[in-house]
Amino acid sequence: MKFKLVLRQKRGDKIPFNYQYPLSSAIYKFIKQADQEYAEQLHQKGFGKGFKFFTFSDLNFKEVKTDKEGFMISDGEILLLYVDIYLPKTAQSLIKGIFENKELTIANPYYKIDFSIVSVEIMEDKLKNIGAEEIVKVEVKPTSPIVIGRKNVRGNYDYLLPMDDDFEIFMLKNWEEKLRVFNDNIDNGIRSVEIKNTDNVKTRLVVLKADTLQETKIKGSKNYTIELIGKKKEIELLMAGGLGLHNAQGMGSVKIIE
Repeated sequence: MKFKLVLRQKRGDKIPFNYQYPLSSAIYKFIKQADQEYAEQLHQKGFGKGFKFFTFSDLNFKEVKTDKEGFMISDGEILLLYVDIYLPKTAQSLIKGIFENKELTIANPYYKIDFSIVSVEIMEDKLKNIGAEEIVKVEVKPTSPIVIGRKNVRGNYDYLLPMDDDFEIFMLKNWEEKLRVFNDNIDNGIRSVEIKNTDNVKTRLVVLKADTLQETKIKGSKNYTIELIGKKKEIELLMAGGLGLHNAQGMGSVKIIE
């Protein structure tokens, strides 16, 4: 389920460049308020494998204004944010009003900014007329950086870019790991990833939990096309939960190309 949120600045005037972690915390709080049981599953075990099955787009500014510390926000400024959440049918009715008439706060030790959520829209399901078991092909593009990694001998990730030979392989592997959260015995049916239009790929270094002992630097990429082939239900899970790594930190959000 994809939500479109219209945010209006209420208090504060700056968003840190690395806003993903505090924004993730704010979104998780909304999920917890809406459905405590579902939030517990997300937080404690990620349905068993550490996956949280929600993600969000980059913040969309009408006009980007920055200084050396972050994004400068004027009084009453409007921003757009898209939030993706994979929801079992039992949770959908509870989550529906999750963001309505709320305030969203992005804060770190140095800055705090509050937004009123002035509009919430559940985006149209482009695949709604297709059966869950049907094989479909969709093309998507990232609305936040996609992080793909290959573990090295030290147990850390070497981050891959769309031009790397193993990028598609590890994106597919990550997809299948997410499917196994719900079914240990996923079939070996038609399921593929193909990267296209990589001439103008943009990369971004994101710092999670900046200025703390848990600070982590990750590298993602945007501005290319991904062709996904698989069962409709498998593609829906992937798009709602995010592609690649660090989805709950706002990595791997995508939208279908019309």
